[in-house]
Amino acid sequence: RRGLRPICFRGLGCVNPRPPPKKTSHPLTRAIAPSPRSVMADWSSLPDGEQLQRRLQEDEEAGEYTKYIAGVEALLQATLRATLPDDLVERLWRQLVVTCNAFAIRCIDQKKHATALELLGRATTLAENEEVMSRAGTMELKAFIADTNAFYYYRRNKAEAALAYVQKAMRTHVHLKDWSHVAKCHLHTGCILSKLNRHDEAIRCLAQVLAMVESGELEVGGTQPQKLCLVAVAYHNIAVEQLILRHISEACISSQNARRLARLCLSYSNRCGIFLVA
Repeated sequence: RRGLRPICFRGLGCVNPRPPPKKTSHPLTRAIAPSPRSVMADWSSLPDGEQLQRRLQEDEEAGEYTKYIAGVEALLQATLRATLPDDLVERLWRQLVVTCNAFAIRCIDQKKHATALELLGRATTLAENEEVMSRAGTMELKAFIADTNAFYYYRRNKAEAALAYVQKAMRTHVHLKDWSHVAKCHLHTGCILSKLNRHDEAIRCLAQVLAMVESGELEVGGTQPQKLCLVAVAYHNIAVEQLILRHISEACISSQNARRLARLCLSYSNRCGIFLVA
């Protein structure tokens, strides 16, 4: 079993900075994941937007993430109520929370653990700003932050804490009927259970992703390449768990399914940001 390792899927990892319209499901945008590239947050609607964008880009490239977040927060606090409409205020505030969360993920990858925790705490505080955020918006953002906390503790080999956070995120996504993110949380839970040597439970958890495809809750293919990749990763991780348990024939079938779907994903690789991490 040495060298066998499940994959933690990084796609579908953030929310749309624009608040979703009422009576609709929460829309998805590109994934924000650790990357040397910019998180591509757009602050051009703020005063001196172009100059601000350049300055923030410099902060990001220098790894001054807390400075970046503090600067934007101070500017929003000073100007948003006086000069900006309410819908733009909420969009910019959500964008700030999403950006803070993305920087925390990046710091986890860079093993800057203290900075990651600081950013996660700041993201939570920002998401809880009742003056700006709706209750549903706060719930959604805090679910993503909880999932990032799970990733932090997973990387720190504190699997029990990681499990508690990912289950917290899962409950919120289920409440919001955000099935793509429910599936992602099932995948993360499977990785954590594997780390805890609870391999039978990991397989049952990962099988929930496949059940969601069969039930139609998780639509794959067509314009949903990230979801297709998520299912491929689920099959791969099931194969890993089956190999650990010496279920060789079942592992071969799961691995073949993963391989087939992964080939389909390659056709989309230049058009969407799908991030996998072992």
